[in-house]
Amino acid sequence: MRIEKSGIFDVTQNDGIEIRGKVEGTAAGTDVASDFFVKDKKTTQVTYGNPAEEGKGTIADVMAQAGALDATLIKNEMLFAGNSATTKDCVGIGKDGFSLGGTDVETIVTETDKMKMQLAKAGVDVSCMGDGLSEEVLTEMTGNPALAAQIANSLTQADLPVTEENLTESMEAVSQTEGINGLSDGAMKYMLDNELPPTIENIYKAEYSGSASYSAPAKAADDYAAMQDQIENVIKKAGLPVNEETLGNAYFMLQNDIALTPENLTYLGELKEMDAPLDQEKVLNAITDAVAEGKRPKDAMLISGYSLADRAKDALAVVDSATDQDVKTVVGAGLELNIQNLAWSEMQNADETVIPVDLSDTDIAFVTAKRKLEETRLAMTAEANYSLLKQGISIDTVPLAELVEELINVENTYYKNLLEQGGAAATAENVKLFADTTDVVTSLKTMPAYTLGIKSADLSTLQGLHDAGSALEQSLKRANESYETLMTEPRRDLGDSITKAFQNVDDILEDLNLETSESNERAVRILAYNRLDINETSIAQMKEADAQVQRAFANLSPAVVREMIKKGINPLDMDITELNRTAEEIKNSLDDDGSEHFSEYLWKLENNNEISDEERDAYIGIYRLLNQVEKTDGAVIGALIEQGTEVTMRNLLTGVRSLKHQNMDVTVDDNFGAISELTGNNNSITAQIEKAYQTDCAKMAKELISPEAVRLAVKESGWEDLTPEQLLEQLRNAKAEVQDEEQERYVRGQQADIAACMKASDEVYQMLADYDVPNTVYNVLAAQEYMENRNGAFRKLFASETEREADTDIEAAKAEMLEKYGEAVKTPEEMKAAEEELEKRAASVMDTMLVDHANVTSMQVKEMKLMRTQIELGGMLAKNETYAIPVLIQNEITSVHLRVIRDDAKKGLVNITFETDHLGKVAAELKASGNTVSGYIASDRKETTEFLSEHADALQEAIKTELSENTEGAAAAEISFVTSESLDLTHFEQKEAVKQEGEKELSKVQTTTLYTIARKFLETAKSL
Repeated sequence: MRIEKSGIFDVTQNDGIEIRGKVEGTAAGTDVASDFFVKDKKTTQVTYGNPAEEGKGTIADVMAQAGALDATLIKNEMLFAGNSATTKDCVGIGKDGFSLGGTDVETIVTETDKMKMQLAKAGVDVSCMGDGLSEEVLTEMTGNPALAAQIANSLTQADLPVTEENLTESMEAVSQTEGINGLSDGAMKYMLDNELPPTIENIYKAEYSGSASYSAPAKAADDYAAMQDQIENVIKKAGLPVNEETLGNAYFMLQNDIALTPENLTYLGELKEMDAPLDQEKVLNAITDAVAEGKRPKDAMLISGYSLADRAKDALAVVDSATDQDVKTVVGAGLELNIQNLAWSEMQNADETVIPVDLSDTDIAFVTAKRKLEETRLAMTAEANYSLLKQGISIDTVPLAELVEELINVENTYYKNLLEQGGAAATAENVKLFADTTDVVTSLKTMPAYTLGIKSADLSTLQGLHDAGSALEQSLKRANESYETLMTEPRRDLGDSITKAFQNVDDILEDLNLETSESNERAVRILAYNRLDINETSIAQMKEADAQVQRAFANLSPAVVREMIKKGINPLDMDITELNRTAEEIKNSLDDDGSEHFSEYLWKLENNNEISDEERDAYIGIYRLLNQVEKTDGAVIGALIEQGTEVTMRNLLTGVRSLKHQNMDVTVDDNFGAISELTGNNNSITAQIEKAYQTDCAKMAKELISPEAVRLAVKESGWEDLTPEQLLEQLRNAKAEVQDEEQERYVRGQQADIAACMKASDEVYQMLADYDVPNTVYNVLAAQEYMENRNGAFRKLFASETEREADTDIEAAKAEMLEKYGEAVKTPEEMKAAEEELEKRAASVMDTMLVDHANVTSMQVKEMKLMRTQIELGGMLAKNETYAIPVLIQNEITSVHLRVIRDDAKKGLVNITFETDHLGKVAAELKASGNTVSGYIASDRKETTEFLSEHADALQEAIKTELSENTEGAAAAEISFVTSESLDLTHFEQKEAVKQEGEKELSKVQTTTLYTIARKFLETAKSL
């Protein structure tokens, strides 16, 4: 088996034998094996197609560089995510609690890697998971539907998305290989001279560019007869036989002044052995390997053994095939025990002319090395190797002792990356807590449900529940007894043994006048197994305890756990009730209080042809009702129980409307829901437990709800007379019948947003880089929308605000709000406060839409979400003294972009831009130096420039007057006016800021001067 696929382009010239025209021999002290398996001396960096960095690193390196906020790298992250994450991946990312729109792209990439690793481990066949693009679509995208279909199939089988970029770039790469029919001597010299890996792009360039300048050497092979022994030595070190072919290759290299090293010699042989013509199926496989590694199709390796996937498999093969004699050879030569040296020793021992190393089986160095090898075998998989290679770890040269630790930590890398990307400290303790929490939750789901009835155990925390459950599980398995699991499953067949053991459950419930529901039956089984009293109160308590655990399973996604750890919370030691409350608060904050969940629900509703318009309104009502119950933590349920009214959906709806009509503000605090002294039977412990339980059921129902699940759940019985418990049970059963296609169709719409971000302008990503804005889909779309429609967000916000002020004069209300923001242009603190007020107003508008807006659509919610994100972007920019200010200019709501740039304690400038229908584009740069203000105002319209110049005196006088009152000495102002038809406001705004020199503390005089200039300009603009 040939393992050596040496990347000569990764090796320094001092790493092995180099013969350039003559033979010098091996330098003293050279590592015997270093000339052999050295393809990973320098790591390969994934560059997302960046021409300046192609072939120079891994995705981990790029992610680290992205921290420097280079706009190109930030955009390339989005390109990588879009070209790597399939629909299935995105569905999995959502299940992990991460929003495709609101999560930073680095986390999306980390999650995508996790999904693909899980599929690889499970050996899942993904060939049927494609998007099924039609021939018409493929023709439109590529012009060659037959080849495009082959490429699409190849990408799908590799669990890669069939994006336009992946398709078109693959088509181009395939076309470049079609003309290659073996490499010419000039092409091979070009590849070796420039130490280029065998990618499609490099080989194409070598064949069509390198050959043109090649001229045959004058020297003959006979000229190197004196070096024959040394030449043969190099051939043997390469693990190759000395024959006419290898000698000819060596002479070719010497004749062409190419370094004669074992690596170069092996590489030349591989270049000569390339298929001619190239096999298309192999080319497509190479392309998918490249895309999977985060590279582009043109970076596909045309020789096997050079891709990360091949190197991962080759490394595993070396470890698996290593013999005791191979280990002895490495130890006897005094070499480090690593994969590179094991591969070399295997080749040495295959050479019959080499005398085997004679080492005792009891030699301590051999025994230690063999133990390390066995540990490596236990930890190593091709998937784990691949993951390490993507991180830039040189698995071939790392000592096996260190490699084992790296392999063990592969899974922890996922947690470490998530913590870092979420702004949490990725300490060893936090990584362990993250991993432990995930393991505990996962294993709890399959533990016996009977654990909930163990009296002697502390079941108030997940850790306590896990410890008790683990012991009971082992006991039941030893007794070969069946059991139902903690994780509830809809319509699960309990098996004959369990059914027989608890055959009188329904009789017990009927005697207690309780419904024979699945939850009641389960509670009785748990109580009976643990020989506990079975009565109405104990059943209610058990159901509530069970519901708390089910909520924890649903709540503790990786996204939520990450936030908990970031806040210093240990999920394993927290009381389960408080754990759920905290987790749900975090979930709501991650989802803007449910806007994305609601938007998803609406989208599915709009795209379900089985639901009528009348049913649509009812289904929206169900969602909003459950949402209100959750927001008030079951206040309306408690009110119904207090009144002795049955807790049905109909009565809940009446109760919510009553609370709204009374304008009651229900606040949830630490004492909310506590048992208080009440009169009457309905204030008993059982009633209080029932209130908590039905509230939990309502929350879990909202978590499960989808239009199709609702349709299947209520198609026979209706929904108005169901309790939250009954609705939950029916939704669980219906959910089992809902096909994944519903969710996948929705996710494809979200992937379209990622595709739009991939096409966003460079200026958008420059904005994110300049202001340290998280690279999320929503932020990119919001920034793009701002650049294309600067005034859209404020106009939408104020239109919504004035709609809510139906009883007041709309224009007066609008003017009052705008005046308030205009007056804030005095200090950074006041501007920050104004930005926060804007964000609150945007959140209020969104909340109103979710709760009350009639005939609301998913598109409206999405538009409002983008409006809110644009305004939140303004808040992010404020920390750099850059503001988006709503101003009424000539009766148009206008977004004025204001940027304050400081130099030193006495100098600075104000950068202001805006655009209106009447005035067009306007940009101003006003510089302050002491008491003097100078600068210019530009517009893309001559009439606007003339119009503004007519107000120059008023502006200059206003600035001088204000400065004179706030600073010492006489003030001066001089402003000129410029017309530029090509005025680019985005470019104007992104001009490099003047860097502050000297003291970082801001002088009061400078602040007053700069904000005075800005305020007076805005006042003048408003008066136009």
